[in-house]
Amino acid sequence: MTEIPSDAFYELPIPLRDQLLAFWGKAQKALNSSAGFSGEIVFLDNGDSVFPRLTCAKFPRRREDISPAERAERFLREIKLQTAAHYHPNVHWPFDVIFILGVPIAFFRRWEGDLSDFIEDPHWGDLGRLSLLIQLSAGLAHCHGRGLVHQDLKPQNIFVRDLRTTFSLPPTDLWFRLLVSTRN
Repeated sequence: MTEIPSDAFYELPIPLRDQLLAFWGKAQKALNSSAGFSGEIVFLDNGDSVFPRLTCAKFPRRREDISPAERAERFLREIKLQTAAHYHPNVHWPFDVIFILGVPIAFFRRWEGDLSDFIEDPHWGDLGRLSLLIQLSAGLAHCHGRGLVHQDLKPQNIFVRDLRTTFSLPPTDLWFRLLVSTRN
């Protein structure tokens, strides 16, 4: 039996890696990718007739200064803490975690965007902005109360859900919900 190298997942050509993530994420295709402080994210499209249409797969960033086992352990610790803190309407959570070629992969719902997509929107009124600040404070207070201190707080780590895409609601900027992506 052939042993799989510990970094085999990272050595895959990116299109093949993205196809693998789409397959295990039960998505039609991978769209694009992004990277954060400690992880990489591949955005997935489930197709027109599937809800939620957009999801994403997050996995630990390859770092040469720590072993593959330590990378996986740190990532899983973060996901475990994030999952434990998600019982709040303003905290983001993974819906599945699997291993592909020894690398932990967390799957998340992809909302309508992150705060960087909305922060400069001139259509938001003062009431909507105040609502977002209150939601952000509530989500962070919930995490802090559980021992989580966000170490990479920035607009790209605060997701925005527009409830009007799911429900028939009157037009107002109060239907946006912030979800803090925890990071310990």
